[in-house]
Amino acid sequence: MSLAFRVYGLPRSGTTWAANWLTTDHSLCWHDPCEAAYPGDIERWAARQPRLPGISCTGTWHYRDWDPEVPTICLDRPYAEILASLERLGLPGFPEGVYSLFQALPFPRYTLADMLNPVIAKEIWTRLLPSVPFDHERHWELAKMNVQPSAHEISRIARACASRSR
Repeated sequence: MSLAFRVYGLPRSGTTWAANWLTTDHSLCWHDPCEAAYPGDIERWAARQPRLPGISCTGTWHYRDWDPEVPTICLDRPYAEILASLERLGLPGFPEGVYSLFQALPFPRYTLADMLNPVIAKEIWTRLLPSVPFDHERHWELAKMNVQPSAHEISRIARACASRSR
């Protein structure tokens, strides 16, 4: 068995949240596997999983030998926001050329705010895990637990909470 899905992102783009969201009773999402494994190791790991295996990663997008049939999305965030977020954590940035390479990937693009939006989240879920039903309640609980929302995301979550309670 190959990977069932992939989420590619750059640091601070939402890959950790995506990995938590995409890990369920039916699926298992390994966050940043390239920190501990080579691509062949990831494929061997995927073959051993009893659940649908996927990755949410900030590094494996560099490898070009992945199966093109695996459903894949990219998580976008503006370069300046990524650098500012890394700086706040005391972490180094990366060259803009890396950002340009990532932007050239041919996969559908979403943001963390998109993943937190229940309508768009269901679209993403259906793209990545078409055989697994979208769990609105679980998504809602995880969206409320987002640990690094922007001001825009906070406003969006507040609006969603208000409309949901009506």
